Amino acid sequence: VVAATPGLEGAFLDVPACVAIGARALEADPALAARVTPIAGDIFKTPFPAGCDLITMCRSAMDWGDDRIGPIYAKIRDALPSGGALLIIERMLPEAIDEAALPLYLRSVYFLAKSQSTRYRRPSEHVRLLEAAGFADIEIIEPPRAPYELFQSMRIIAARRRD
Repeated sequence: VVAATPGLEGAFLDVPACVAIGARALEADPALAARVTPIAGDIFKTPFPAGCDLITMCRSAMDWGDDRIGPIYAKIRDALPSGGALLIIERMLPEAIDEAALPLYLRSVYFLAKSQSTRYRRPSEHVRLLEAAGFADIEIIEPPRAPYELFQSMRIIAARRRD
């Protein structure tokens, strides 16, 4: 997003090993590296950078049970200015049982068995957690799937900080 938007600055927060990979990728583009700040840390302890109008979570909300993702959403809400937004990009289960989503259900069961908390949620579950954290104007966007398999079961949720 930063590469495609001249004048935009950004930062990314992740565990140190992932930040090291991202920082190495930025070395190939010094102009982009000057506008992107890598932050190695812990999402529960490390503060978000000041002045963010938008915070994006990509394929990471499923890593946490409701008891952990709720506080993350609240922390994000507190870091945003009035009218600031959170964008969540995540694979999500359909609201109603859908045979076409069988691979996603199986993957979700695998994650749940592996970690006891990691799982895919339905969009309505994210909405409930976001509302409890103080977000409003929540919109669920379903990108077109074909021809890109990458987008299978992906949803985007946009939510604004409620004051």
